[in-house]
Amino acid sequence: MECMNRKIAIGGLIIVLGLLSYLMLSSIAPTEATGQFLFLTAGIVLYILVQLPLPAFYQKILPYAGAFTFLLLIVTLLLGRISHGAMRWLPIGPLHLQISEFAKPILVLLLAQFAAYSRASLRARHGRRKSGPRRCGAENN
Repeated sequence: MECMNRKIAIGGLIIVLGLLSYLMLSSIAPTEATGQFLFLTAGIVLYILVQLPLPAFYQKILPYAGAFTFLLLIVTLLLGRISHGAMRWLPIGPLHLQISEFAKPILVLLLAQFAAYSRASLRARHGRRKSGPRRCGAENN
């Protein structure tokens, strides 16, 4: 229940800050505010959808996401366009994506998974008990 309350509090904070940014932008540049509201709505929907699967699902797909992101980074290096002084933009249809922005959270998650597996193997090798704070979604912590 504590994890659910934390997720609701974070979601509420995202909504409040997003609406505040929308209101401020609408008073400064009303034409840009519509796009900001669409991104805010998409972000909230994505936040809710990411909460649905169990953490084990993300642990299973993370290596594939890392490999795919690495492949896209190589493609960006070869086919990327220079924009705003950086060759980090990959044109995919009408969109121009900055793959390095997707790579950052994937890299953090891969390093966290590596650290967790390393810690577990050290514990198994040396017979130490598992300790530490409880995590949201963890099964037998």
